[in-house]
Amino acid sequence: MGTPKLHQITPILFEGFKITAVLIEDVWAIPDPIINHTFNLIIPNMAGGGDSKRLNVMCKSATLPGGGQIQPVEIDVHGHKLRFAGRREQEGSYSFTVIEGVDAKMRRDINNAMNLARSMRSQQGALRNEYANDAYVEVLSGVDGTPIYTEALRYFWFNTFNEVELGDGSGAVEYSVTCSYDINEEVSQAGD
Repeated sequence: MGTPKLHQITPILFEGFKITAVLIEDVWAIPDPIINHTFNLIIPNMAGGGDSKRLNVMCKSATLPGGGQIQPVEIDVHGHKLRFAGRREQEGSYSFTVIEGVDAKMRRDINNAMNLARSMRSQQGALRNEYANDAYVEVLSGVDGTPIYTEALRYFWFNTFNEVELGDGSGAVEYSVTCSYDINEEVSQAGD
């Protein structure tokens, strides 16, 4: 018969109320949240990457961009204020946190992309279409890792990454990265 699933367990009557018994097997069947990777940040053509390789940054934490805001436009008409949807605005800022080994490969790639946009030494930079590319935030199923939603960040480029603290003995480094983009839009959703 196998291990029962939560939706297969027969409700139990307890003092006139139906309750569902949760067995230890049900708890064991819940995927471990520590090992489930739930999102990817995909940059197919990373600026400054040389061979334009696809970089799939396995982030420790990230967010989905918000939908911005619509500025209201108020018009007085015969003693009444009518409110219309005006200009829609987006902040265009995106942050994520990366954990990687001390080889700092992703950090070097991000720094190369920033140097392409604007060199620290010469303050010269590339054209926008050379350093600003599309990036994609892919939300994955916590059960099997399949993509369930993808959001595009159009004209994405790196602004900052913070300093990296060394010496905790773990061999891993962690840092935050902030990026800019022009517009975000839904690309796909599971079932589309």
